[in-house]
Amino acid sequence: PASAGGLIAPFSLESTAVMPKGIRNFRVSGFSTHVTDKYEANGAIVPLAHDFNKPVTWNELIDSRPDEKVRGFLRGGLKSQGINLEEPIGDAHGLVNARVTSTVPVFAYGLTDRITIGVGIPIVYSRTHVSTGWSISQKGQAQLDMLKMNGNGALIESYAQDLYNVVETKIASYGYKPLQGEEHTDIGDLTVALKILAHKEGRWAFAVSPKLVIPTGREPDVDKVVDLAPGGGIWQSGLSGIVEFEASNRLSFVGSAGYTYQWGTEKPVRVPKSDSESISPDIDWNAYKKLGDIRSVSAGAKYRFTELVSGGVGYTLAYKDKDNYNGRQFASHRYRYLEDDTWQEMQSVLGSISFSTISLYRA
Repeated sequence: PASAGGLIAPFSLESTAVMPKGIRNFRVSGFSTHVTDKYEANGAIVPLAHDFNKPVTWNELIDSRPDEKVRGFLRGGLKSQGINLEEPIGDAHGLVNARVTSTVPVFAYGLTDRITIGVGIPIVYSRTHVSTGWSISQKGQAQLDMLKMNGNGALIESYAQDLYNVVETKIASYGYKPLQGEEHTDIGDLTVALKILAHKEGRWAFAVSPKLVIPTGREPDVDKVVDLAPGGGIWQSGLSGIVEFEASNRLSFVGSAGYTYQWGTEKPVRVPKSDSESISPDIDWNAYKKLGDIRSVSAGAKYRFTELVSGGVGYTLAYKDKDNYNGRQFASHRYRYLEDDTWQEMQSVLGSISFSTISLYRA
């Protein structure tokens, strides 16, 4: 939910079971997690604020100034003092962490004895904490001291605020909203799904489940560097197949495979200037955005301990293809930077204990 269109761990084991005709069911699922890190495409774990933690050169510091004449004056003045503008003057620092809680009410109804329709819409609470700062290097401090000794005190004073927080300065110059912690409760994307019991004979059963995800959730703000929006404005359609085998009256095995197609659309996108920096002052208001399709397989076993209590364990392997971006406003290679680190792989193990009164209702 914090990254709409990406992989999330399953909430429950798959099943071929459907609702009897005319029977209604309402349940609530959900999870809560604290997020501080992310995976890169090579599998490395890095902090969410990884892009903020980097050396900053004099050139980058100058580029954070919005006025072109001021930038030219500063470059000329510093070069005249023998300073290499490509050398780092210090390091920018950042910290980003988040709490995400998703509650998903799901309503199901038996259209026939073999077809059940389900509708779910997540309610997502998110809280983010963001802080940034700066530390000057020993060499950078020596350069500043040299500038002061040569009568450039006024120049140093003009940099004082920028040096205090170069990240905030640069973000502001790019037209982003100020970095700050936020708290939101939003509606996510609406999912409508069918489960069709295609075949049942003896201990074997097979079901298919088509689904449609409607983009009803709040989308990320293009003017925010950090925004945990639960929606991405992307329509999704998918199909999965489920097979189940009852080994005994208490033990059953289940397997499934599914494919989700994420439809392309035109969205405003910040287009990076290089592969080393994700923030950018340049916006393509009609960029083509196509998130990668998702494939998954799972297998599990369920055991009924009593008429009311059962348990299960399952394994899921899922892949998400690389995203695709295109546009005419900027050079084509710049859109490729948006596709970096968008391929995903997830392996998850699920254990469950459930309590159901359906058998009592039937009795």
